[in-house]
Amino acid sequence: MDSKLKSVRAGHKGAVTKLLVKFDELKSKTDTEVDEVEALDDAVTQKQKTLIDLNNRLLEQTSEENLEQEITDSDEYMYELDCKIRQIRKFIKSFETNTIISHDTVGPSTSRLNPDAYHFTPEAGVDMNRCAIDSMNQQYSINAPAAHIRPSENVMFQVPICKGKEVNTGTKQEPKIQQTAINVVETTDTTSVLHASQVSPDILLKTATAAVIYNDVKIECNILFDECF
Repeated sequence: MDSKLKSVRAGHKGAVTKLLVKFDELKSKTDTEVDEVEALDDAVTQKQKTLIDLNNRLLEQTSEENLEQEITDSDEYMYELDCKIRQIRKFIKSFETNTIISHDTVGPSTSRLNPDAYHFTPEAGVDMNRCAIDSMNQQYSINAPAAHIRPSENVMFQVPICKGKEVNTGTKQEPKIQQTAINVVETTDTTSVLHASQVSPDILLKTATAAVIYNDVKIECNILFDECF
């Protein structure tokens, strides 16, 4: 009976050896699947339980003179097997960690924007006329002639002011801008903005807000003046 149990135990130890060789092969492969290693871990763990049971049964049938040697041999083998199982599980853990890291680094262009975030368009209370004038002042600090808005036509006309005096456009011809191209940029509001394509160092821009009455219609307008030196 004792010899039969030892033969059975030797057979299970041989199966464990083959599983451990298989594990070494999986570690060296580049296309190893984690499922393969997990299945191998389950098989080795089951063999470990079987060997523990066989060792206990053999201890009961071993004579006193051979008892110490049996315990020493069994414990040494089980210790080495336990170390191998820990290596297998450590490999599985590192395998899963590398997989998670690779998934996080793939697709750098993946968007993480909040789909429920508020839009970035201006609120209704923003004065777009003022924004347009401020933007032009920043880009062309002293580079544009003054302009008014005719309410009915929604266009701009020049009102030059020289030394603080307004020119009467009804009796005098409006001054011409020499070698200057004017581009009218239509906005979504009731204001058009003029951009001068040539710098003139002798013009100072001033802005004001005033009510303009035309055909009995009163409209609040932003007015841009140029002052000559």
